Amino acid sequence: NLRHFSLLNQEFGREAGDNIIRQHYDGLMKIIGKEGYIGRLGGDNFVCLAPKDKINEITEYLNEAVIRIDEYSSVKVPSSVGIFVPDEGFKPKDPGDIMGPIISAMRVAQTAGRGRIIFFNENLMEQRQKNARIQQKLSDALANEEFRPYYQPKVNVKTGESVGGEALCRWFHKDRIIPPAEFIPALEQTSDICKLDLYMLEHVCKEQRAWLDGGEGRILVPMSINFSRKNIMNMDLPNTIERILDKYNIPHDAIEIELTETTNDVEFNDLRRTVTELYAKGISASVDDFGVGYSSLNLLKDIPWTTIKIDKNFVPDEEDGENSVKHKMFCGVLAMAKNLGFKCVAEGVETDSQIRMVRDAGCEIIQGFYYDKPLPREEFEARMVTKKY
Repeated sequence: NLRHFSLLNQEFGREAGDNIIRQHYDGLMKIIGKEGYIGRLGGDNFVCLAPKDKINEITEYLNEAVIRIDEYSSVKVPSSVGIFVPDEGFKPKDPGDIMGPIISAMRVAQTAGRGRIIFFNENLMEQRQKNARIQQKLSDALANEEFRPYYQPKVNVKTGESVGGEALCRWFHKDRIIPPAEFIPALEQTSDICKLDLYMLEHVCKEQRAWLDGGEGRILVPMSINFSRKNIMNMDLPNTIERILDKYNIPHDAIEIELTETTNDVEFNDLRRTVTELYAKGISASVDDFGVGYSSLNLLKDIPWTTIKIDKNFVPDEEDGENSVKHKMFCGVLAMAKNLGFKCVAEGVETDSQIRMVRDAGCEIIQGFYYDKPLPREEFEARMVTKKY
């Protein structure tokens, strides 16, 4: 399945869209050769049979094919792909024995976030069943308010002062806490994750309002909230976020929306539109996990971010050393972002040596277990009172 192909039609016109499909087909057919076959199932969905020794070349092409629109421009076209590699001696009784595994894998690929090429195996079906159970529980869990925000402080490494936080979701179901790694990927497979994101925003704003109403000269610190990239397809998202903030009379600069990098041109345009509209409303946005996705200069040049959160995989440690590639990359990304006027936050900082190296590189805001794990509201509020580490 060619991802978001309807948006390509909107952006470049249907005639150009037909040409993109034709070129995409021709490019794949050239790889497969006369031993294989491609059939169009309808729209932007295709099925293909190919020799096993072509799999690596095929997946590399389908991951993000570059298609030329005209002599001056081209576009990256990503795909959602399900692959079934039969065992030796496999003898299908009918086409369903082949199509069933392929379609099952492709449906996972369509909702798998970064991993869009999925090979079928038996574990895949078991995981799909687990995800389905989680998705079925969501409506009742939202109604019963089983999800709660936990807050991880952001700390100024020079002063030791708490200067903000990130709201992270925790699910309390019956007698246990369901780990985010268990339910977030399941909800990411559908638009359900968008419901949870807005639920979290509403509950954070509600708790901020209670904090302000507590008196004693309390001042809100900026609180960031993760929003799935699925939200950027919602044209009304900026207005919805604004309505929730205004419902609780929360200053717009007290909330920051965290969005991850995009991986293709079409999503990039949606991301730019979303962040630009938020910026016009006085609502900050930060790029989360910077350095592990799209990470082009256009991400910084064309989108009005407030904050760049540098992914923990870029944060150097003592074993890397100041002359290591990792340390130089961190310093380079930091210097570029700061020169462009962005605030910078180093994520996942856990050790004394990381603190020293990040501080010496000029990054002032730190988030990580070195200072605190995500905290329940009462403990976070206590940190905000003392404001010191």
